[in-house]
Amino acid sequence: MSETPAKSVDLRDLNRLGWFNGNEIYPGFPISADDVVLDAGCGDGGYSLFAGRRGAHVIFSDILPEKMAKVEAALRQTPAREVTPIRTESQLFPLPDATVTRVICTEVLEHVEDPKLFFSELVRVAKPGALFVISVPHPASEAIQKVVAPPQYFQPPNHVRVFTEEAIAQLARDAGLIVERHDVSGFYGAIRLTLFWMSYANLVTDKDPVLKAWDETWRLILDNKDKAQFISRLDQALPSSQILIARKP
Repeated sequence: MSETPAKSVDLRDLNRLGWFNGNEIYPGFPISADDVVLDAGCGDGGYSLFAGRRGAHVIFSDILPEKMAKVEAALRQTPAREVTPIRTESQLFPLPDATVTRVICTEVLEHVEDPKLFFSELVRVAKPGALFVISVPHPASEAIQKVVAPPQYFQPPNHVRVFTEEAIAQLARDAGLIVERHDVSGFYGAIRLTLFWMSYANLVTDKDPVLKAWDETWRLILDNKDKAQFISRLDQALPSSQILIARKP
C-alpha cells in the first residue's frame, strides 16, 4: 500500500531534519542489535519499531492499553531480539538500575506531573554511557496553540507545561546528563498543527482541504532544492520541537 500524500510529506520532512536515516533515529543517536532500548511513552510505536527492525531489545511503555497492544503486535513481526511491554500510569519504571543503553522520550515530558522525577527515573534505568534522545514542543509553536487550540490542549492529560530551551537543557543537566546536541526545528509541523484546529471539531482531518493544501504547498517547497537554506531559516524562526541528544556519564 502506498503512503498517503500527508504521510509522505511528513516523512520527507522528518528525514530532512535528520530523523530515521540509516541506523540513526536522529543524528548522534544510532541503534544496533546490541542495544537495550527504552521507548518511554511510545505512542503509536514508530521509534520502537525503528529499534526493533535493527534487532535491539525493545522496552516500551505507555498508559493506553490499546496502543500498547498494537505496538507489541507490530514489534513481534520485527527481528527485535526481545520485546518487553510496560504499561504504567506511574512515573516510576519497574526496571532495575542500569538496564538500558538507549532512552527515547519524545513529546512526553510536557504531559507528566513531575518532570524531574520522571527524568530521574529515565537516568536511573540507563547504563553508564547510555544515549538519550529527548524532544518537547518548542515554546514558539506552543504560543500559537494557546491562541487557536481548545482549552483542553493545555489541560491534563495533555500539555501541562511549556519548556523553554534553557529549561529543558537544565532538566537534563540536573539529572546528571551531558547534553551533546540541542536542536530546534519543524516549521512544517508547527503550521500544520495550527491549521489542524480548523477541522478538529469535524474529526475529518485526513480529508480536510486546508491541511491537504498545506501538505501540497510544503511538498512543492521541499522539491525546490535551491531553497534549502530558506527552509532552514523557517525552522529556526518557528520550530515545532526542540531535540536533545544527551549521554549518561
